[in-house]
Amino acid sequence: MGQDAFRQALAGNGVPRGGAIGYLCSYTPEELILAAGLQPVRLFPPGGPPGPADTYLQSFACPFARGCLDAALRGEWDWLAGVVFPYTCDSLRAVAEVWRMYLPARSLFFINLPLRVEGEAAQEYAAREFERFRRWLEGVAGGPVVADAIHSAVRLAGSLREALAGSGLAGRPFLEAAMGAQVMDRLAALELLALPDEAGVAGGTRILVAGGALETPVVLRELELAGAAVVGDDLCVGSRYVALGGAWGDVPPPNPVAELARAYLARLPCPAKHPAWRRLDALLEQVAALRAEGVVFLLQKFCESHAFDLPYLRAGLAARQVPSLALELEQGTLPRGQTRTRVEAFLETLGGGDRR
Repeated sequence: MGQDAFRQALAGNGVPRGGAIGYLCSYTPEELILAAGLQPVRLFPPGGPPGPADTYLQSFACPFARGCLDAALRGEWDWLAGVVFPYTCDSLRAVAEVWRMYLPARSLFFINLPLRVEGEAAQEYAAREFERFRRWLEGVAGGPVVADAIHSAVRLAGSLREALAGSGLAGRPFLEAAMGAQVMDRLAALELLALPDEAGVAGGTRILVAGGALETPVVLRELELAGAAVVGDDLCVGSRYVALGGAWGDVPPPNPVAELARAYLARLPCPAKHPAWRRLDALLEQVAALRAEGVVFLLQKFCESHAFDLPYLRAGLAARQVPSLALELEQGTLPRGQTRTRVEAFLETLGGGDRR
């Protein structure tokens, strides 16, 4: 498998620059972007010290949001034909508004998705928002986005997710492939996943990582160095993206845009959506299926959506005798010394210790 190609893509090499639409959340219907003849590119901020975003955002905005705005204000994403923000949290909404005001040359679209994903009213509302997005894409692409093109795009994106799910990868190699695939030409990523690979899960105490967006898969290296074997994840850049589902059948539905909206609301909701009990059930199922000995939560500092969910999830895990640990990300990284100490202590409580 082309792990090096996925790593290179995450480093900015091989990213399709012509007609690229950047997006900041896995609730973005990348199928509509593909159907418009454009390239969906998930945006991962480069990390590093605070930059010009601190002039526009409160100090308690999460580092991921600040990093995205820093990159935009520094002109690092000027090659994009447009950018789309699905509503996830107030910090990224603030980034969208600053982007709209201070980077007017960049075409921007905001998808105002419902917070509660259950019910017919939520599906109808999401379908209208997806339809608005389709019309915006037609303006960017300069041509219609037709049903047949949407059907072909759904099959391509679904095939890619199925290939990632069936790759046999886990932990950092899986995140490299999943995150790399989200910034690459989708067909090229699918071809890379068809190549043979011998990667397996490294030795160590089996853990599952959970959380939201990561800037880089390298974050998992700190867990590995402490003696953990990451056997799976519940991250929006990893398994939650893949779990969106496979391709449609040979016959397209009567209204592909509405069906696409239904599929996105039916996916496992992230902490920015409701209800939360589905996340706990899915987390417990993953722990059992992967024989994980514990769960490590990776939280962006000041991320209220995930912080509000954390006590409920940890209590639910504890009730099923599943230990957990919460670590805080700052500027895309984990503090090395402190993280190593805390993770090693956590693994010792699981009876694993350092198995390197």
